[in-house]
Amino acid sequence: MTKLFRGSVICITLLSASLLSAEEYALTEKSIVELAKDSPQSQSIGASLEAADFNRLRANDAYDFTLNANGRVFKSDETQVVGSFPPVSSSKVFNIDITRPTKYGFSVGVGHEAEFSRIKSFGDLKKRTYFAELSIDLFKDFLGRNSKSHIKDAKLGYEVAQIENKINMKKQRLNFRKIFWSYVAAKESKDFASQLLDSSKRQLRTTRKKYKNDVADSSDIARFKSQLNEREAQMNGFIRAMKRTELGIRELLPQLSNKEFVLGNYNSEETLKKFYSCLGLIEKEKDTPLRYTLIDDLVKLKEKQLAARTKTISTYSDIDIKLQGQIGLVGAGNKIDQADRNLKDQKNNFSTIGLNISMPLGGKKRVTEKKQLSLEKMNFEAEARTLQARMNALHITFLQNIELVNSIVKSRSNNSNDLKKVLNNARKKYGQARISSFQLLQEEDRYLSNAIQLINAKRDMIHLLFDYLSVFSEFSCPMSEV
Repeated sequence: MTKLFRGSVICITLLSASLLSAEEYALTEKSIVELAKDSPQSQSIGASLEAADFNRLRANDAYDFTLNANGRVFKSDETQVVGSFPPVSSSKVFNIDITRPTKYGFSVGVGHEAEFSRIKSFGDLKKRTYFAELSIDLFKDFLGRNSKSHIKDAKLGYEVAQIENKINMKKQRLNFRKIFWSYVAAKESKDFASQLLDSSKRQLRTTRKKYKNDVADSSDIARFKSQLNEREAQMNGFIRAMKRTELGIRELLPQLSNKEFVLGNYNSEETLKKFYSCLGLIEKEKDTPLRYTLIDDLVKLKEKQLAARTKTISTYSDIDIKLQGQIGLVGAGNKIDQADRNLKDQKNNFSTIGLNISMPLGGKKRVTEKKQLSLEKMNFEAEARTLQARMNALHITFLQNIELVNSIVKSRSNNSNDLKKVLNNARKKYGQARISSFQLLQEEDRYLSNAIQLINAKRDMIHLLFDYLSVFSEFSCPMSEV
């Protein structure tokens, strides 16, 4: 038990030393936004853009040149059945070609084939072939209708990702700014509660002196002790709120994980002036200001992407018909040099043409095609309606909510001045024994409650504006950027 206790003491001592030695970091609105550029969230947002770019590049990879090479060996113990057609006892064939599909529904290629055969009762036969080939899609990808739609889908997907990247990066910066002002509100509330805590300590000391002089009774001491405990609990609650915010910052910004935070320079009054300047500009917009949001452009691009994807999906169950042709030169001989001379000296041209048809049976592909088309359409409509509703509702509700919160701020600000006068007067009267300790504590509680609600209302106003700017990201006003 003693060893366990000593171990605990050592751990606590080391932890305390670690905290005391932690480097201080002055947290400001600008610094937290700058650090956000290198946060894991920024990397994740950037990765989404890179993934879309990868899909765009991969969609075009299928239309690049491809080198193909193969070889095969054949052996047979087949006996001769027809006298004029001796069987091939062994054969080695080597083939190399370069092909290139195109986005216009056809593919081209050129190649070379060398064959070394041994024929019973005849001997060795060497053959060399040079050829060019063409394959034309006559239905499923006729004139590249499917290929072009696939490429367009990937291209539009990248454009969509670019807009989403811009929206999400702006939203992330605003979220970090919200975190900063939440931290400011918790710090100001803690400082305010700390002032009243010091006042409570002084009042308790004064009351104990009065008690010794028979001016106050034990209930007054108990009441002030209770108030002191309440003030300490309130202040610890605000400290806990600060620590929660600090933990959130450390998780979002790993580069600050070993830092001890102190609040850097900020100006609440100047920020409120900027806020009201922004509010004045927003209030001039009677209708939803679509020109200040990228969401409207995003929806239009997604609609174009859906159209391109629909064309691609609509060919899933189609019949596949390809016209395939090949032309070339062939030379043969007992030796390879004879085959080469034969290739040059004789007009051993050849050509082939054929039709390749592939038709799905059973109707399962048609069912799958319809299901996927329905799913893509449903997803787009749901997302588009959600985004449109969010834009329209946010503009209206923002003005309504701001009006309410702004009214609260004005009322609380006016009330704060009045309550401060009332509290100063109550303290004076209590010192003159004209009011009870209970009445004094009531005035202090009212003053503290009003002050905390005023701080929170100012924070809420700033948060509401940031939420508005996260949607109408192109709206320019003094609070748009740090």
